Amino acid sequence: MEPENDGPFAVRHGKQSEWDIEARPAQVGGMWRANSHAIRRPTEDGDDLGDSLTFSDLGDYATQAEAIERATQWTLRWIEENSPR
Repeated sequence: MEPENDGPFAVRHGKQSEWDIEARPAQVGGMWRANSHAIRRPTEDGDDLGDSLTFSDLGDYATQAEAIERATQWTLRWIEENSPR
């Protein structure tokens, strides 16, 4: 069965505001699979070209809202722990 993507849900959050985070839950069977994509924009001076990250299969949840929350929190935590800026 092919996952159905119900569209991205973009968030910006506090000190991670340089990142655009999209939770991308996919419906698989009767569950919602948490996935996300994050993009850090390049700096204006061109010293940093930015980043693009994809996190997939972050767990299956009963509701779309739960999958969005999990994907968003996972991505924010990863950025906090691993972002050089």
